[in-house]
Amino acid sequence: MKHAIIIPARLASTRFPRKVLADIHGEPLIWRVYEGCRGSSGAEDNIYVFTPDAEIAKVIRERGGRVVLTSPASTVLERCAYVQNLSSFDKYERIIVVQGDEPMVRPEMIDLCATKMATWSVSCLVKRLGPEDDPTNPNMVKVVMDASDQIVYFSRQPIPGITPERHEGIKRPPYYKQVCVMGFTRQMLARYNEMKLGPLERAEGIDQLRYIENGVKILGILSKYETQAVDTQEDLDKVRELLK
Repeated sequence: MKHAIIIPARLASTRFPRKVLADIHGEPLIWRVYEGCRGSSGAEDNIYVFTPDAEIAKVIRERGGRVVLTSPASTVLERCAYVQNLSSFDKYERIIVVQGDEPMVRPEMIDLCATKMATWSVSCLVKRLGPEDDPTNPNMVKVVMDASDQIVYFSRQPIPGITPERHEGIKRPPYYKQVCVMGFTRQMLARYNEMKLGPLERAEGIDQLRYIENGVKILGILSKYETQAVDTQEDLDKVRELLK
């Protein structure tokens, strides 16, 4: 199935403004994301940055990338759902969304998402937390899945929780984190803005909960690839070290 890759980005990040233009060894962070998407199957000419900011657009276009200027949006997926207004995207059956603050994304991750989502209308890469990961970090979105890998819930809190007095001696389930590579059918992505904002999405500030609250199933796809999203200056410093 033919797919496009959308990289949503804006300057006015709540936690780390202008992070997408932060320098990483001579290139802006957003261009690192763009380059990380190149090489995925069938998408060399189908990568687009969706942004409301002319400054971001200029950076991408100067390097030969493609840009769609959007209206201001409240959430990442609200910006990406702008595809419903673009007839040029009608030729794409699936849309892979890669967050604009994921400079360690690689083409294998996009291929994994595009291949494994199969008949699912929404999917998301997930990764098991390692010993160096802090499950209490609210910037790291945790997920729980059922036995069929359907995502049951996303949270900024450590989930699943345990009740120690009831589980003494029992090994706790592993933590999984969301990796910000998500797959959608074009129709389901476009439907996002038609769905009602619910109390769970409002409380957690996690876009994907809108689908869950509206009864849409999301597939969790286990990824082996290490990533590091940039939400803070500390994250940026870590990425610079990892990409030396």
